[in-house]
Amino acid sequence: MKQQTVSRRDFLRLSAATTAGMLVSACTAPGPAAGPAAAPAAGGQEVVEVTFQHFFNAAELWEPAFKGIFAYIEKIHPNIKFVHIPTPYDEMQTKLVALVAGGTPPDLTSVPSDRAAGLWMQDVMVPLDDLMASDPPAPRDDFMPSRLSDYTFEGKLFAVPIDQGSTGLYYNKKIFDEAGLAYPSTDWSYDDMRQTAIQLTKDKSGKTPADQGFSPDDTVQWGLEFDTSLHRMHDLLVGLGAPEYFDADVTKSQMDDPKFVEALQWLVDLRCKDHAAPSAAQAQSLASAAGEVFPFGLGYYAMHIAWIGMVSALHKEGTKIGNDWDVAWLPKGVKLEAVSSGQGFPIVTGSKHQKEAWIVIKEFVSEPVMQMLGENGAWLPDRLSMAHYGQPKDGIPEHYLQAFVDPLAKNGFSPYWYVPGWDEADAAISAEIEPCWRCARNAQEAVNAFIDKANAFAKDRPRKGA
Repeated sequence: MKQQTVSRRDFLRLSAATTAGMLVSACTAPGPAAGPAAAPAAGGQEVVEVTFQHFFNAAELWEPAFKGIFAYIEKIHPNIKFVHIPTPYDEMQTKLVALVAGGTPPDLTSVPSDRAAGLWMQDVMVPLDDLMASDPPAPRDDFMPSRLSDYTFEGKLFAVPIDQGSTGLYYNKKIFDEAGLAYPSTDWSYDDMRQTAIQLTKDKSGKTPADQGFSPDDTVQWGLEFDTSLHRMHDLLVGLGAPEYFDADVTKSQMDDPKFVEALQWLVDLRCKDHAAPSAAQAQSLASAAGEVFPFGLGYYAMHIAWIGMVSALHKEGTKIGNDWDVAWLPKGVKLEAVSSGQGFPIVTGSKHQKEAWIVIKEFVSEPVMQMLGENGAWLPDRLSMAHYGQPKDGIPEHYLQAFVDPLAKNGFSPYWYVPGWDEADAAISAEIEPCWRCARNAQEAVNAFIDKANAFAKDRPRKGA
């Protein structure tokens, strides 16, 4: 049985799960009306229709944030009117390429970091370095460095990052208090996290995995849950000593390194040996029972390593955890890295209104719009000086910036293997790791099963100019 995890890709597809910092969703609702035909604006300026392909018409994005943002930009730039091209999230890349090939490119679009390399290879984005130099939208050092790296190829920048997403360690303060344990801290080791997770796991008789007679099948509270996608496991694996998944030029996989195997086995043992994390079947059952609230919000997990998007979900009605929770970053481990991800806006190749498109990009990273994005629960602003707008107004979680902003600012990592073919490779690798979460395979067996596929991906992947 495949485990249900709280991943960014899931959030993008599920309109039910809103977020405080980063939520985006597949757009299935009717899109906002297209802008009016070109006409003179106030002052005699000709109105320019800027076409924008996006997925922002989902209810949880459009009404709270983007409707007002587009109206604000049109108000302060009366010569600009938007023509919206609403597109389901999973169809964005295919439709964009088709529009460019058909001679009807939009002026702007939104590109996720894991699709940027593929679009760059298809020549559908305009290099922005000259504009960044002559008419900068913001100081370059105010953007998350790794987010700029997400859109930089052969030394050129092809999109301006608008938001950012990262992973944090959510923890239930009430569970820690009742057990008399200190909250997670920056001094925590991975063994500290493991031992704490064991102590905070209980079966229906109140026994922990360290107690004789503990029943894994009757667990009612788990010490730790984590996302088993390769994207979200990256920071854990690297912290445990694993190398990056591929060499710097993506010519071969490094996942057969003994240190990778050891790190993966550590996570597997947390579930299958320590019983401090739910089994795949238990996790799926809990997720189904919790519905839109998430198991952590109902108090099933003492700790949950998850994407920033869960912050807003924990503010929804139906949660039982109330304000008794906070966030921290991961244990310091062997190496500190925070995977970079999010959306960026490029000017599309063939755009008829590049000047106006750049004005729009500049406005999206201006303080008023960054504030609207953050405070209205759409996305966590990418600019360092404005990231605080992403923290919920009630101040919960208290350590929001320390868990989600500081790690990415200091230790942000842009996965350089997010190139064409990675989705298929990811699926093939994950399929071989999946039995590990059912305790039906160890880490070495999983690596042995997928390493040839991983190396084949690196060897045969498309290369620009090849």
